[in-house]
Amino acid sequence: MLVDIIAGNRPDMMRMASVLEAIQNEQRKGVRIGYRLIFTGREHDLADDKQLYEQLDIALPNIYLDINETSEAARTAGVMLRYERLLANNKPDMVLVSGENTASMACAVTARKTEDINLAVINAGIRTGYESIQETNRIVADSLAHIYFTSSHFANEQLRNSGVVEENIFFYGNTRIDTLQKALSKAQKPAFWDSLQLKHGNFYLVSVNKPFNVGYPATYRHLLNTLVRISRNAPIIMLLEEQGEKSIQAIGFKASNLYTFKRSDYLQVCYLMQHARLIITDSSSMQEDAAVLQTPTATLYPYTDVPDSIALSTNVLATTDTLEQCVNIAEAGKWKKGQIPYLWDGQAGERVVAALRNLV
Repeated sequence: MLVDIIAGNRPDMMRMASVLEAIQNEQRKGVRIGYRLIFTGREHDLADDKQLYEQLDIALPNIYLDINETSEAARTAGVMLRYERLLANNKPDMVLVSGENTASMACAVTARKTEDINLAVINAGIRTGYESIQETNRIVADSLAHIYFTSSHFANEQLRNSGVVEENIFFYGNTRIDTLQKALSKAQKPAFWDSLQLKHGNFYLVSVNKPFNVGYPATYRHLLNTLVRISRNAPIIMLLEEQGEKSIQAIGFKASNLYTFKRSDYLQVCYLMQHARLIITDSSSMQEDAAVLQTPTATLYPYTDVPDSIALSTNVLATTDTLEQCVNIAEAGKWKKGQIPYLWDGQAGERVVAALRNLV
């Protein structure tokens, strides 16, 4: 059996890592199962993460499609053309995609148009109810799939309501959490921990980088001013990605208790997430991680695509205007109690591969 595992972006690499590891474990047992890890972008796109992949024994892609288009339409077309050529030369039995990003969705469409290929979507069935590129990609990928690997009871119900038969839904947990569990055993105290006199629960961890929050200078400045005011001089550790870094530089914002760092070292981010008084984020990945760590989390976005983090765990939706209430509750130690979502236990990748063996 040959499985194509598609990574459409860097988060996909983290989500697919434990599936790859489980396949490699099966190979060592003599099971005849092969894989191609296909990254739709360029090798250069993963350069910042290579040290992390080495630390966590995450396999690098076998194949790069080398797509570098910024337009959604151009990216879709480019991925479809190059993946189609790859399938023409060597066709897998199964294609596994996440379906959320445009490149993975494009691979799903291409696979479904090719005869005798089964399509499986991991983290299937997630819906937010809001129009977005990600929501469109999920709907398209899910509509084409043969097999659905889900991480949430909400996703299971969504798929049933859309007409998916029960035998094609496999509730196997969250493969991203498999990678988190491995990272936690190697989490590293950041170099600035002691110099900033950080302690468990005495700082705020902020990772806000989406255009919704940082794309408009006046809105972003208001958010930053609010954070500084309500923190009452407690350290604010702000993790910046490219968009957030450009935006904060453009408005020239500074404050004595605001410390900005590039969000590049995941092992250090894990350490910070474990010890923050409150996480303030618009990152889906951080919401997933925090749900397992049980760290109080305020999602600064109109919706979440990690419903279990709110329904079961310690996440809440917030706005700039409600952040002060969130900070007050966290500071008083009265944040809502939660539980780790079912099957988010570090073994989802093994369950996925066990299912794949029985399906093909």
